[in-house]
Amino acid sequence: MIRHSLRAAFGLILVLAIASSIRALGSSAAAGEPSFTHIADLPSQCQGDCSLRMVDLRSGWLYKRSAVWFTTDGGISWRQRSLPVIGSGDYADVHFLDKIHGWLFTASQRLYETSDGGAQWVAQTTPETDGVLQAAWVFPETGSAFMAGGVYRRATSPDAPNYALRKYESGEWGVLRPVVYHRETATGGWQERPIPLCSWTIVQLTFVDEKRGFALGDGCYYYTDTGGELWAAAIFHSGGMATTSFGGGATTPSVHFLDKDRGWLSVRDRYIFRTTDGGKNWTRMPAEGAPRFDVLWFLNASQGFGVAQRSKLFETLDGGSTWKIVEAPLTPRSVYFLDEGHGWILADSGLYQYSLN
Repeated sequence: MIRHSLRAAFGLILVLAIASSIRALGSSAAAGEPSFTHIADLPSQCQGDCSLRMVDLRSGWLYKRSAVWFTTDGGISWRQRSLPVIGSGDYADVHFLDKIHGWLFTASQRLYETSDGGAQWVAQTTPETDGVLQAAWVFPETGSAFMAGGVYRRATSPDAPNYALRKYESGEWGVLRPVVYHRETATGGWQERPIPLCSWTIVQLTFVDEKRGFALGDGCYYYTDTGGELWAAAIFHSGGMATTSFGGGATTPSVHFLDKDRGWLSVRDRYIFRTTDGGKNWTRMPAEGAPRFDVLWFLNASQGFGVAQRSKLFETLDGGSTWKIVEAPLTPRSVYFLDEGHGWILADSGLYQYSLN
């Protein structure tokens, strides 16, 4: 089963009062070259597979599949927050929108929400479905929520990849098809919303606001500008051809939006697409020197970063047409930017501030 790709992380300013307590790496770099400043060690459980989200210059979250930590000093220290009891072999996808509102969705199909920064988690109802849900998004102010994944539809033949098949005792086959469910209020029921059948399942769900959102399938990209009532498949343009398939194979693409209109999507080596209309149309870029990125992040229309193989940091200065590796004294796992001046790198050896001399 295709799993979530890693979500990404970056951004920080240090106050002068703590400057004597940090150690700088690359501080002798020449003008215009990047430097990396180690600001904190990571929790021992977090090394290797955590994600970072900063809410502002001082507040942020570290996520792992079975744990979450919070900082109020820009990432220098981290305090673990409690999670609902998660069974052996289960794991949770955690997401916070701000300092207090967040949710987690477990592999065992359980949804929880918090409105006090993770001090308490409230169990939510989920759609009853013959399938697998893999993504969730919640709007805390209204109680509106979405869940997505795949549901098995009866078929006469097993015309699908193995992960998208189920055989019933009756001898019939079930073929996984994409599905999106919507809950309009916190106490409302779940209703299925129509979605094109150009994927087997949906693995990622993100909303820019209550009207605009997107979903990543294992074969195509979906967008909505109707608050999730209607979903359409994006068109990918490459080599004079136009199709709804991004041709990604067995891995989930990484995607980053600079604003509501401009975004980039990394599918595989040298396959990066760019959109300027909010994800309705994507055009393949030359992407010289670009591997497939696990994490993708753009600071403006020209400068962007990518983390490949969870070990190498790349940079582009021409909007994604060409990429060069950034020599760094660390093993990068993820990146996060609040803006062009405040960035973090999450590495095996700790949390680093990124700056340009």
